[in-house]
This record gives sequence, C-alpha cells and structure tokens, in this order.
Amino acid sequence: MKRLKRDIDNRGVSLLLVIVTMSFVAIIAAVVMAITYRNLESMKNSLSSTRSFYTAESAMDEMRMKFYEWSDKAFRKSYSDWLGRYNSVSEDNRENLFKTGYVNELKTVIDDNFMCYFGEHPKDIDELFENYTSDRVSWNPEYEPSIEISADNTVLTVKDISLVYRDSEDYETVITTDLKLGAKYDGLSHNTLDKSNADCAAYAIISDCRIENTPGSTVHINGNIYAGGYNRANGAYGDPGLYFDSGTLEISADKIVSRGDIEFSNEAVLKAKGPDAAAGTKGSQYCNIWTQGFGLTGEGSAEMDILGNCYVYDDTTVDAAGSKFTVNGSYYGYNTNNAAGHMTDADNIELRMGTPEGSSSIVINKNDSTVDLMDCNPIWIAGKTFVSVPKLYGQSEILDTNVSFPQGEAISYKGLQSAYLMPGDCITGIGHNPMSVEEYQRLVNDDDVFIDLGKSRKNGGVALSDYVQIDKPYRVATVDYSASSENKVVYLYLNFISTDKATAYFQEYAVKYGDLLNSKMSVLGGGSILFNPENLVTTGNMLLYDGNKNKPELSVTDGTYTVFDEKIETKEADLNNRYHGLITALDEDYSGVGAAQFMTDNFVDFDKVEGNNEEELEYTLANGRKYKLITGGDIDITSNTYAIIIATGDVNIKAGAAVHGLIITKGGVELTGAVYAEPDDVAELILHDEKVASYFSFDSSSEIGTSTGGMFSSDLITADYVNWRKN
Repeated sequence: MKRLKRDIDNRGVSLLLVIVTMSFVAIIAAVVMAITYRNLESMKNSLSSTRSFYTAESAMDEMRMKFYEWSDKAFRKSYSDWLGRYNSVSEDNRENLFKTGYVNELKTVIDDNFMCYFGEHPKDIDELFENYTSDRVSWNPEYEPSIEISADNTVLTVKDISLVYRDSEDYETVITTDLKLGAKYDGLSHNTLDKSNADCAAYAIISDCRIENTPGSTVHINGNIYAGGYNRANGAYGDPGLYFDSGTLEISADKIVSRGDIEFSNEAVLKAKGPDAAAGTKGSQYCNIWTQGFGLTGEGSAEMDILGNCYVYDDTTVDAAGSKFTVNGSYYGYNTNNAAGHMTDADNIELRMGTPEGSSSIVINKNDSTVDLMDCNPIWIAGKTFVSVPKLYGQSEILDTNVSFPQGEAISYKGLQSAYLMPGDCITGIGHNPMSVEEYQRLVNDDDVFIDLGKSRKNGGVALSDYVQIDKPYRVATVDYSASSENKVVYLYLNFISTDKATAYFQEYAVKYGDLLNSKMSVLGGGSILFNPENLVTTGNMLLYDGNKNKPELSVTDGTYTVFDEKIETKEADLNNRYHGLITALDEDYSGVGAAQFMTDNFVDFDKVEGNNEEELEYTLANGRKYKLITGGDIDITSNTYAIIIATGDVNIKAGAAVHGLIITKGGVELTGAVYAEPDDVAELILHDEKVASYFSFDSSSEIGTSTGGMFSSDLITADYVNWRKN
C-alpha cells in the first residue's frame, strides 16, 4: 500500500511539470511573437519613414531643378550684357562684373518666379511641381523663404525653403534648407584668328573713332563700314560712330556697323540701301544696320531713309523739328532694359524698371516730325520709352537729368509725359502737381498732407492702386525754371510696379482720356507716326497718328508681349550676342571676347607703321589694277586712288577725291570725297602681296582674336544646399 501511494504521487508531479513546462514554452512563444510583431511594425514604420524621406528629397530636388532653369534664364541675359561691356572695363574688374551682373539678374528672375508662391496672394504650389500635387507636397508654414545677397554681391542665397511631404499612409517628412546660388568664373583664353584676316576686305572703312563728313558735303560710300566712336580725348567709347553735320550720305552696303550712335544733324540726310538695290532681289536689296541707336538732331530737319534691316541696341530719337525717319525692311529694337539690381534713385526708390540706356524704343521729341514704318515688317520693339526730366528747364542732355522714369509705350511722343504725373486730386492737402519745394516738404513732413490713391477712381478715373507701388507710389523730379534756386518746381511721377504695369496703365488711361491725349498729340503738328499694326512685336503700346489728315486722330495699339516673355528674351539674347560679335570681331557668329581694345588691332599690326609712307605695290592683279599701300599717322587723300590705307591717326578724303580699296585706321575718317570697297582686290593683296601681308599677319603667341570657347551656363552655374535639416 505504501508503494502504491508513492507511485500515484510521482505521476501527479510529472503531470504538473509537463503543464508548467508547456505554459512556460507558451509564454516564451507569446513573448517572441510579440517582439517579432513589434519589430516588424518598427521595420515597416522605418521603411515608410525612409520612403517618405527620399520622396521628400526627390520633391526638393525637382524644385532645385527649377532653380537651375531660372538660373540659366538669368545667365543668358546677364552674359550677353556682360559681353557687351567686356571691352569697356579693365581685366581686374571683369570677373566681378560677370558675377554681380548674374546675381542681380538672378534676383529679378527668382522674385518673379519663386517668391510669388509666398506673400499676401501666393500662387498655387501645384504650378511649381510636375510630379507632385498639393495633397502630397506643401510649404511648411513655420518658414517663409527670403533672398539674401552677399556683401560683395556675387552670391545669392534663398533661405528657409521648407517642404512638407505626406505619403499615402500619412507619414510626414519636413525638409528645410537654404539654396546657395552663384557662378564660377574661370576667365577666358584667347588664340589668334583662325580665319583669314582678309575677311575685313569687304569693308570700305574700318575706323576705331568717328566717321564723319566735312559739314555740308555730299558723300558716296559703296561697301561695308565699321565706326567705333572712340573719343581719344576722353579715352573711352561714347561718341557717335557715324556722324553727319548737314550734307548727305548715300551708302550702299551689306553691313553698316556702329559701336556708337548713328547721328544725323542740322538737315543732314542718310540714304542707305543694299549693295545691289537696283536688282530688286531681297538678298542684296537691303542693307543691314547694327547700331547703338539712331539720332536725328540739331537745328532744322534731319532725314533717314533706309532700305534695309535695322538692329538697334538702344533708341531711335527724333530731336530735330520737321525730321523724318523711314524704314522699308525691318526694325529690331531688341533690348528690354539694362537695370542693375538694387539700384536706387536719390529718394532710395528701387529702379525696378531699368534705365533709359539699353531700353530700346522710338521717341519723338519735336513737332512736325514723322516716323514712317508702314513698309516695315516686322517692327520689333522690346523696350519702353523713358522720360528724362532735366535739372534746368529746356535742357535735354542726359547728364543733366535728375530722374528718368518709364512710360508704357514702345513708340511715343514727348508731349504725352503728363499722363504719368500723379493726379493733383490724389495729393490731399495740396491738390495740384507740380508743386513748390515748400509744398513738397509739407507732403513729406505734415501728417495732414498725404497721397490718397483712392481718389483717382472718382469720376471714372484710373485706379492707380492697380499699377503703382503702394508703399512708394511716386518718384520726385525737381526742375529749375531759371538759374536761380528760388524757382524750383517739384513734379511727382507715378512709380509703377513694373514696365508692364506702365503699359497696362496707359491702355486704360487712353480709353478714359482719349480726347485729352488727342489734343496733346496735335502739338506734333503735321508730323506722323505710321505703321501696320499687324507687323508689330512689342512689349509697349504703339501710337498711330497722322497729322496730315483733315481730322487727325490718335489710336493706341496695345503691346503684344511682356518684357519677360521667352520670345522677347530669346531674341534679345540672340541679337545682343550678334551685335557684340560685330563690334568685337566683325563677325555676327562670334560669341567670345576679344583681347584687343580696338577693332583695328584684330586685323593690323600697327607697330609696323613707322612714319608716313606711300608706295605702289608690285603685285599684279588679274584685272590689271595697280594699288598703293599708304601708311602713317594722319593721312590726306586729294585725288582718286586705288589703295589700302593703314593709319594710326585721322584719314581725310578731300573734295573730288575717291578711294577704291580699304581704309583701316585707329583714328577717325573725315569725308568730302567718296570711298568704294573692292573686296576681291583687297583680299587678294592681303593674302598674296608680301608688303601688305606683313601688316595683316599675327605672331602665333598674340592674344588677339577669337575665344577658345564661350561661357556656358551648365558649366558655370552653381546651386548648392546649405543648412540642410530634416525632422
């Protein structure tokens, strides 16, 4: 019995041990399963978080690519401007000019294309991204981006760009960073011209200074000309390249290139056409004129009658009463503006809309004058007219102005500038514009005298708040009506948000005050502004007016593009580069920079010119002509001659004389006689006559000529993340 009892007790213990063991294993299994589940959840969360992070990073990178696009846009504009000024600055300043120009243009582009997503009326973020929508990507409300420019104005940083990305499972990632933008400058290398120096043979005259007539003389030129407009007294470019004082220039040429203005004054007449206009074929019928600007000036009328294509960097200005400017061909005024960013006037108002120099337009300043573009197609005008208010009433010299402000027109008449005055009704407490200096001081200092833009809406007026800068709605111009400072008068001109706003303003103004504008245009007298509206490509309004009709009536043709339109900017960059190529190397396709300060140094070694010398060349041309080589300082030509003239001074072609060949001079050319290019003869002599060739040859180590390569934005633009952070 005792033994049996012990056996029964042992079996109970074993069963208990089995149960305990199984329970322990079950607990361990449950713990392992719980840990595994949690680990899997953690891994899942981690993977989701990682996936969300990298997707957010991709969204940020897509936005960064937008900045590359905007940077490229800024680069194309600033690079062409930089090329145009390359030779006018010292080598030590070129890098700084390159970088600051790029940063200034970049700020404008980013203001227009990125900062518009913030502020009081932000654009929809969907417009920025192509691969992400606003339900996935949004701005972090804790940050608002800002633009910071380095002290030396060479680096732009967009600070506090903060994106929130939310995936389909509502996992959220926030990335905040700054984007540092700049441009590298490695300098430009040069080599010798890789094309024949005989390319200059197509020119009748290549002059670093001014080509002009003896006042009153009639001159004939057959062949291309280049006129530099360098002023040796001032040691700088700035003179008109081609200048006629009374008299007439009749020129047949494929290219007329002027680094300065083409100015005809005091009843002077320009008649320009292609090299074979009589043939009537379009290729040779039209000349091609590349110039800084056209000017009709002086006492009495001046006239320009052009059968050709005009490419104008800046303005055409009619400053002589009774003048006539006619183009049968095409007209390109291709610059929108040349403002450097952060420029301000004397009242610390930012010059957002540029400055007059480089804003291509056509303006008539005198009565009974006509601009006739009826047979011109296209009429391409990218800029707007500017009014430059003189310090002393009656003075018109740009250097004596105290303020310049943009109008909304691409072609305009001076008498319309009053449309851009701040209405007197809006000047509460004074009620009129212009005003005295004392009244202006009250406007500045007295709380009871202020600008109320809302009053402009009364009686059907223009709502100025739609067009002007609310915080600084006007710009100040102070004019002396005599040499005495006691007679100063203060004008307040509207300070527009942009030149495009100035254009829109004038369109509304013309509708509401058409009769007033028409009466002001009547001051133009018998003058006219004529064109075919179907041929226009402009950023500003065009005024159509024929003062010779029995009842002349002004009509306003609205601008067709904005100044930032891609079509306008692309054409601007293209023509700027072509003009730069012509005034640097006489080559439209040339896209580099020249080491030479003067055009003539690209073709002739002037160190070999020693004293005045004239000799007949022994080389015999197939046509039997005999040429002279004439070299020296100042050279006078008094008879008809076939010659290549190389001068370090001025060349004077006297009355009754004519030069057949090429004049190439570091000085100016004064014409009473005629000049005829002989391209085939001159090219053959440069290439084969030993004496001529010695002047047109270069040492292989010379740094004159073409660049080994232009600058490309893809190589030079930098866009780097800084202060990257993720939560």
